Amino acid sequence: MSRNKLKAKERKSGKRSYLKLFIIIVEGETEEQYFKQEIFRNKRIKLISSIGKNSDPESLIRATDVKARQEKLITGDQVWIVLDRDEQGNQRSKREKLRKVVDWQAKDDSRGIAFSSPQFEYWLLLHYEKGTGVTTKKDCLEKLKKHHNGRYKKNVQFSYSREEIYQACEHSKERLSQLGISATNMRETIDKDHSGYSTVHVLVEEILDSMQL
Repeated sequence: MSRNKLKAKERKSGKRSYLKLFIIIVEGETEEQYFKQEIFRNKRIKLISSIGKNSDPESLIRATDVKARQEKLITGDQVWIVLDRDEQGNQRSKREKLRKVVDWQAKDDSRGIAFSSPQFEYWLLLHYEKGTGVTTKKDCLEKLKKHHNGRYKKNVQFSYSREEIYQACEHSKERLSQLGISATNMRETIDKDHSGYSTVHVLVEEILDSMQL
């Protein structure tokens, strides 16, 4: 999703500017912990976890749509699904399910997909380095461990600084450029098998921009 499409028009009620609402649905504990860290704690960010539930793409869409109706979104609000490629299982079937998420996104400019390959931890890796040489989950976790004294564990609490997060965003954009991948053309992206990359930076930059951080 392009930043131009997502950019909300500033509206005012009395003397207070309207603050856009973000609904974010995540499929894993690591993703949930990331968006629960202090820098993202804001009443305008509604985080929905599908942990312990059916987290296939179709279920994520249904959960997101339910929450969007409950919140009665208005122009400028955004709805995001955070998911990764997941190497396990039938890749053709998973690619077809991912296409359904892309179709869902394409119907409304307020919708976005924050996608990582091979897993969400690749986005974490970008907080430390440029993320080259990653193809599998094993590659990703081995590199991540090097930045955690060899003892990285999933689902830990995160506390990245603003500078570290913006560095991850820059590394992510640089990586996409190297691979010739567009963060705004998810249909083309999910149909290709690439080494490590992420589009989570698009969501993160939207949030930080909205919060003026």
